[in-house]
Amino acid sequence: MLTRTQRFDDALKYGAQTVAVVDIYRAGAIIVPDVPLDSGVVHLDITAEHYRSMDVSVVDEYGLLTPRVPSDPLQPYNGNEAKVKAGFQFPDGTQELKTLGVFRIEESSLDEPGLVRISGIDRSVVVKEARFEAPYFIASGTTDIAAIRTLIEARVANLDWSLWPTNSVYSMQATVFEEGSRSGDPWTICQDIATNGGREVLFDNEGRPILRTIANPVVAVPTWVYSVGTDSIVMKSNKKTSTQGVSNVWVVMGENASSGLAPVSAKAEITDTTSPIFPSPVGFGRRPAFYASQYLTTVAQCQTVADNMKAAGAGWSEVVGFTAIPHLCQEGRDVVQVVDAETGINLFVVLSSFDLDVFLSSETSFATIGRRTS
Repeated sequence: MLTRTQRFDDALKYGAQTVAVVDIYRAGAIIVPDVPLDSGVVHLDITAEHYRSMDVSVVDEYGLLTPRVPSDPLQPYNGNEAKVKAGFQFPDGTQELKTLGVFRIEESSLDEPGLVRISGIDRSVVVKEARFEAPYFIASGTTDIAAIRTLIEARVANLDWSLWPTNSVYSMQATVFEEGSRSGDPWTICQDIATNGGREVLFDNEGRPILRTIANPVVAVPTWVYSVGTDSIVMKSNKKTSTQGVSNVWVVMGENASSGLAPVSAKAEITDTTSPIFPSPVGFGRRPAFYASQYLTTVAQCQTVADNMKAAGAGWSEVVGFTAIPHLCQEGRDVVQVVDAETGINLFVVLSSFDLDVFLSSETSFATIGRRTS
């Protein structure tokens, strides 16, 4: 969850004037600052190929931003980016705005006079679309973090790498990727390399590349409480239990046949006998999930991935959906508490996908994965 002040939290619950603007960037430099928004939504989805996307309407009262020629600021042809910021203006005239994402402008249209609608995707789309034009080699011994960084850095300029880790999880075998789409695109390869280190790669709200370990929801501290009540911002909640897509054993295998190494594998499974999905032949039974990758060459690497899959997926037997006015600082994979005395819900859940209305003018339906009871 993004950092903020206490009065930001208070404004969310008790009200304050909302403010939303967009800064337009070209080649890493701001060219049009603080353009007011008329409406807009930022979508976050940790299960999607691209984590962040946006669809906003920009106020262009005097027609200076309306796209006419390819070089205009809101045209999608020139690689311009939009930084979306939203928050509150307080009675003393001060503002607290939070950056909700940096997006490559993909589409623009004139909705009506004075309003330009633009949509975009975070910087991962630039990495994805810059496919290999010739065979691409990763040398033997290249670390996972170096391989991912090189792929990104060659495709997106002016990045802030200050949050990039230095602790490699594994070194890669010599690998070649064919040109075009026959070996996949560079962004998918980055995601695969990260997954095999028990991590995920994405661009954060400020457009910085992030390589992070997926937090275990069982031990994570909740970032926010969504509760139904008099002062609540929750509109409704629901709970369902399903065995669809549920696994209790995770088997991970290395399949790099060209390495000359013997196949490797590892397994993780639920060991808590009190769990309703404990893999017992007299109970829920064994329901294994399988994952294979050419990048995994040791048992330790396979075990890391298996343990990570267990931590991320062990709670999928119970899905909690709820509708609420979202906190603007909420992020995917945040653990939040959902409380509804009427339906008996009191759970900690991991946020999967949701929309952030920049003006908080409508509630959103949160999708979640993983859970634990309070």
